[in-house]
Amino acid sequence: MIKASRIIILLMLVFLIFQLVPAVSAYSFQDELIWEYGGEYKLSKDERAKVGPYTIKIHEINPGTNPPSANVLIYQNNVYKEKLFFDTKANSENTYEDDLKIKIHDINRNNVSVELYRHVYKKAWVKDTERKGFHKGDELKNGNYTVQVKEFKKKEVVLEVSNPYKKNIFTDNYKEAESRKYYNEFMVRVASLYPEKGIVYLETYRPGNPDFSIDILNNKDSYNPNKTIEYKVLVENIGNIPVQEVKLESSSNNGKIAQPVMVRNVIDQNKSKIFPVMIDPPNNPIGENMATSFVVSGRDYRGNTYTDSKTVSTHINSYMKIEKEISKEDVTLYRENKNDTVQVSLIIHNMGKSKKLLDVTDEIPDSFTLIGNDSLEKSVVVNSDSTKKVTYQIKPTKPGRYTLKPAVLEWVDEGNKYTTESSEKEIDVHSSWVQVDKSLSSDSINISNNVEVTINIENTGNRIANISFTDSIPEGLNLVSGDLQWSGKVGPKADKEITYTITTNESGRYVLPELEVDINNNQTKAISNSAILYVDKGVVTEQKHEEPIITRIDATKFMVTAFMAILALLSLAPISAYINIKRKE
Repeated sequence: MIKASRIIILLMLVFLIFQLVPAVSAYSFQDELIWEYGGEYKLSKDERAKVGPYTIKIHEINPGTNPPSANVLIYQNNVYKEKLFFDTKANSENTYEDDLKIKIHDINRNNVSVELYRHVYKKAWVKDTERKGFHKGDELKNGNYTVQVKEFKKKEVVLEVSNPYKKNIFTDNYKEAESRKYYNEFMVRVASLYPEKGIVYLETYRPGNPDFSIDILNNKDSYNPNKTIEYKVLVENIGNIPVQEVKLESSSNNGKIAQPVMVRNVIDQNKSKIFPVMIDPPNNPIGENMATSFVVSGRDYRGNTYTDSKTVSTHINSYMKIEKEISKEDVTLYRENKNDTVQVSLIIHNMGKSKKLLDVTDEIPDSFTLIGNDSLEKSVVVNSDSTKKVTYQIKPTKPGRYTLKPAVLEWVDEGNKYTTESSEKEIDVHSSWVQVDKSLSSDSINISNNVEVTINIENTGNRIANISFTDSIPEGLNLVSGDLQWSGKVGPKADKEITYTITTNESGRYVLPELEVDINNNQTKAISNSAILYVDKGVVTEQKHEEPIITRIDATKFMVTAFMAILALLSLAPISAYINIKRKE
């Protein structure tokens, strides 16, 4: 029996220890007992709000009394505890067991505006000086405060704390792990104490401060006007103590915010909360920028206010949008290939609030052909918040890289004309592309002389060309060497020269005909130019005329003669004048 009773007592002690440990460990010397914000509520009759283990219920609303009043029921862990009376004047605030505070802001016939607070311990002090050893007479300085070790006693140390800007000088006995606060702005703590060795290890603490950081997690460069934007606003407490009654206020220059003010009770240090802010963007015929500002505020346990802000800008698209899509970006051309057409789709989005009559205009490169009876200019009607697709088919005829220019969309809104464009599209067309040139080594020869005919085949495309041809020469001309037939391959961006030699025994004018080159690719054939050959009967001798040779002596004689002639002409003028004067006399 004695052993059993001892076991029971031991179990009871263990139970008590487990009950007490959480309560003791929940409090730290760095904590302060504060009224922590528990939220603001608008409650109708019989509606409830909960904070921690407490639940309040609006039992009765009396809007007709002067002042308006209400009765509130208090529950703790779902067990009824007490009924409290409130009005909007002297009895607007009350507490229960010094653990729950209730503030009434307004009472009307529909609801009661209530703020709730809990009495809790929260971290308030942060280490300012790291643990350091001191002997008798040593001083620890921290800002304007001086801590001096006065003497050691059995299991105690005497510390003097002074500040020249404060009236009092404090002399206190400290035991190990004890701490004291001075003017609610400075704390001294004995971390370790060794009186027998004459050394004490001290730490100092100061009130902490919360601090805010705002970030927008999902902002985009642009949004469509017919979809609600949800900004995820991350508010982080980057300070070293909790911040409470955190309020996020949002505003926009041209968007409509569903909930401009949002509140979170508490954000602990190094913790964050996400505020989902919903915005309806403007819905206009032209795109415009939308700026949204976020201001966050909160307070610490002393009532000090902290704020931060951030503004983000984004582009809100026009309510009308046109997109261009193509069925393929690479096309290979062959004569036997039936799948070398490209479908172009113009997708029109009307994100506006009414249906619209729209004019669509597009264009294609010169080397493309439009298939069938399709048109590049169309008028369509698109209902509000709807999409319509316009399609047509085109066929490329020549290799290369081509740009399909933007399609243009036009419409009228309230008498004003608006336009918007799609993006461009690129198409790569793959095929050979052959050009043939026929040339002669000389276009004029004598009888029995030879002339060389050159066939130049150039492939400017991006695929190998399979080529064959048979050339012909006019009657009267004879093949001396080479071959009038050829077949082979010419690579992309390459050329091939084929030559043969001809002659004749008859004079005259000969026309070498165009050459048709067969190409087993996209082109059916390529045709060269013709060439003309003149054949003379014999050698024509040209008579030479020798130019006279002018020597230096001849040049000197010419200069002297010219000078004398000019001098004679100049002397005639005064002689003529003299003769005329004599005649008059």
